[in-house]
Amino acid sequence: ECLVGSEMCIRDSGNITQSGWVDKGNGDWDYIAEDGSRPSKWIASGANWYYVKNGTMLRNSWIASDAQGTRWYYVDDNGVMVSNTTINGYTFNSYGVWVK
Repeated sequence: ECLVGSEMCIRDSGNITQSGWVDKGNGDWDYIAEDGSRPSKWIASGANWYYVKNGTMLRNSWIASDAQGTRWYYVDDNGVMVSNTTINGYTFNSYGVWVK
């Protein structure tokens, strides 16, 4: 069975034959890597950047660059990393980093 709107196909046995985005509805998306894993990382798609945690796209979330919180990023309701804007008093530069 192929999921419409994604690059992923699943056979009846549940084996993943392709990878990519999976539309879960209501604006929620999962991402399956080529090896079938559910990664935690930044993913570029088109002109936008998204963050997935254990394969689930984050929305309306702050993301720290590391455990020390050296740099902070924010993804909006669509899961897109914001940049060159101010949201609720927080300013983000062209790289999407919160400018303290």
